[in-house]
Amino acid sequence: SPGPAALVGSAAPSLATGSPERLVQVFENIMGNAVDFSPPGSPVEVSIETDNGRAVVSVADRGPGIPESHLPRVFDRFFTWRPDDSARREHTGLGLPISRAIVESYGGAVTAANREDGGALPVVTLPLAPAGRPPVGHRPAVDIRR
Repeated sequence: SPGPAALVGSAAPSLATGSPERLVQVFENIMGNAVDFSPPGSPVEVSIETDNGRAVVSVADRGPGIPESHLPRVFDRFFTWRPDDSARREHTGLGLPISRAIVESYGGAVTAANREDGGALPVVTLPLAPAGRPPVGHRPAVDIRR
């Protein structure tokens, strides 16, 4: 069973630029991976900060992490890796590439690294909506604190 989710970060609400439906897809992919690769009952920590006009969302798990040799490939289409643990669900290797494409279409970035104390640490950065006026067109403001 999934462990608890810990939400940490800045207290101020952050409005990022992007389609709510697409950004939900991004975070479902990233957080789903964090849960799938974590030991049962271990927490997944989600951190939301703002930095220089950008929302920075980190998702830290306590799983095995990503082998260093695989880090450059985790966003490649159809690339998938699992530790020797048959209990984990199958992955298609499309979730992270799709997430990266969505985030980059909004002027953001997605990176993957490993935590110093074990586990994976994907980070999503998105431009913040301009203060006082929400974005127009196909990139509405999304409250990423909800």
